[in-house]
Amino acid sequence: MKKLEMIMLSCLILAACSSSGNPELKQMSHSQLKTSIVQGVTTKQDIQDMFGSPNDIQFHNENNVSREYWEYRYDSRTPHAMNYIPLLRTLKRGADLRKIRLIVFFDENDKVKRYTFQDATDVRKEGWLGR
Repeated sequence: MKKLEMIMLSCLILAACSSSGNPELKQMSHSQLKTSIVQGVTTKQDIQDMFGSPNDIQFHNENNVSREYWEYRYDSRTPHAMNYIPLLRTLKRGADLRKIRLIVFFDENDKVKRYTFQDATDVRKEGWLGR
């Protein structure tokens, strides 16, 4: 019986939380970014030193000039405890979601022109009673 309990506990811990993307963003706040990223001063290399390689590199057209921007993402999902109770999980289950996005636009000198930062949380509800 003890062995079965340990196996179930291990499965619960492993399934408890999932995340993907850049873990550096998890620690950032709007106020920290304001002091870390200075428009017209902070360079691409500075951004890469702070956050590593971007999740995505894109180009946008600004006044008929192609400008580069980098996107960093972090997503996490933490299931609710009800998810692990057999039978009851069909009635009500869910998860806490967190999505963080940092998009950095660069000028022709590879310095930060502007950036956007979004840190959003949500609750996902499923099951017959969860909606």
